[in-house]
Amino acid sequence: MTFEDRFIKTIQQDIKIFIFFNILSTLFRIIFLVYFREQLVNVTPGDIVLCLWYGFLLSRKLSGCIMAVSFSFVPYLISLSLSGLKSCSTNGGAAMLFLF
Repeated sequence: MTFEDRFIKTIQQDIKIFIFFNILSTLFRIIFLVYFREQLVNVTPGDIVLCLWYGFLLSRKLSGCIMAVSFSFVPYLISLSLSGLKSCSTNGGAAMLFLF
């Protein structure tokens, strides 16, 4: 597998994670609105759609922050754990290196 193939595959996985967190937070927002629907009697459907839209924009920012962490820290932690794996003799020690 070439560098370009790995790069594209990694980007595809990151985009999938980005979309997943957006869908998950939107789903939680809809569940919240359904759960509290008795208190939203005087709210128009346009207001609900507008709130969902603003929430989606906020979710996009949150997902971007999550992706920034994965772009900046995870490759560094993986390289640390892989370099420590060479000198580690037990599986438990290797797991501890990866976790910390």
